[in-house]
Amino acid sequence: MVVKIQDIAEATLTKAIKMGADAADIIVAETEQASVDVLKGDLEMVQRSEKMTLGLRVILGHKQAMISSSDFTPETLDNTVARAITMARVAPDDPSVGLAEVNQLIGEIPPASLEQYDDTPFPSLEEMEQFGVTMEKAALDIEGVSNVSSASMQYGKSKSILMASNGFSGEQYYNYRGAGCSAIAGTDLGMQTDYYYQQRVFADDLDAPEFIGQKAGTRAAQKLNSQKPETMICPVIYDRRVASSLIGQLLVACNGQSIARGSSWLMDSLDCQILPSSISLVEEPHRVKSLSSRYFDAEGLPTCERAIVDNGILKSWILDLGTARKLGLTSTGNANRSLTSGPSPSITNVSLTLGDNSKEDLIKNIQKGVFINSLIGSTINQNTGDYSRGASGMLIENGELTKPITEFTVAGNLKTILRSIIPANDPREFNSFRVPSVLVDAMTVAGN
Repeated sequence: MVVKIQDIAEATLTKAIKMGADAADIIVAETEQASVDVLKGDLEMVQRSEKMTLGLRVILGHKQAMISSSDFTPETLDNTVARAITMARVAPDDPSVGLAEVNQLIGEIPPASLEQYDDTPFPSLEEMEQFGVTMEKAALDIEGVSNVSSASMQYGKSKSILMASNGFSGEQYYNYRGAGCSAIAGTDLGMQTDYYYQQRVFADDLDAPEFIGQKAGTRAAQKLNSQKPETMICPVIYDRRVASSLIGQLLVACNGQSIARGSSWLMDSLDCQILPSSISLVEEPHRVKSLSSRYFDAEGLPTCERAIVDNGILKSWILDLGTARKLGLTSTGNANRSLTSGPSPSITNVSLTLGDNSKEDLIKNIQKGVFINSLIGSTINQNTGDYSRGASGMLIENGELTKPITEFTVAGNLKTILRSIIPANDPREFNSFRVPSVLVDAMTVAGN
């Protein structure tokens, strides 16, 4: 018998209300995934899965509990709902708990036009294996590359429904294809490793395996003969592959959970300047070809494009209903939830204002500085914004990248760092964070 996710969602919600829940919502997701790993020209591992899972939230007054299950027999569903209600009865009271009011819900959901689903057939396992073999060979062909630790391809698709006892019902569909390669350059104590990975909705947007393998191999080989830089205060350029981490820290500090807990270095910065006056940070929840895009959030509220930072001025927090209630504000439609957890604020896609110059132009104007293309570890004080991260990259001398450097730390305070950034004009097209390379005019670089 074919089980439809809509029928499961509706039946489970009905059970929850009949068994004593004041309110409830549910996500039912049907997923298919497959992956192939290649090592030394041979197939190393194949994985494939198909599953359907539900995540139920029940609400009793201001108490809530979440439970998940992948068994949809009537008896098991009864037991699942009963356990959820029992858990909710002993949960702590939280005045912020509750579903959206009907007048807060999205009205008519637009037809699927976010381009999150490609009708092109997925590759066969044989085709995926050949893709991996080709990637591995391309990486090994790069001078200096001694080994490839991983060459893999995967695909997945999902169909899900969010349904709530307040009358909301919305479905989402997406699929993706991904491929990545991790290469090792050098030998013994001089070994260096790096990777390159892509994930795309449409098959035509995924680069050729030769390109992916060459990219991974080149990145690893460029790290050979790396040395620690001297300790100095100097300009630092974050390559676009890591620049989004800086903006990510800003968004963490803007998250409603951080604000409600009082643990954000941006606590008193609403309507204050936090970026240069020429720069805005805009959320774009309806961007096409992004798996983060959505017309409604995990509480059924509509999403919309908005400026989180407008011409350098912080304009908004990132809120779901719960954090909005705690702060006496209105939800920004940023609720997200998994099958095993309740709603919490989360960003979709963001875009940072682009600069006028290329990354190369920024480098040309630096006499001595550091170019970062890899970050490891972090020590970040969420209350003060003090920032320290391990990094590797290239030394900049007289406007040129000269030699690879590694095992150094960059440090500063996020308030100062972000107010001084100068963006380039090279964002990555398919990333949910469209953030270009950025120049920070002065940071502490701790090396030798």
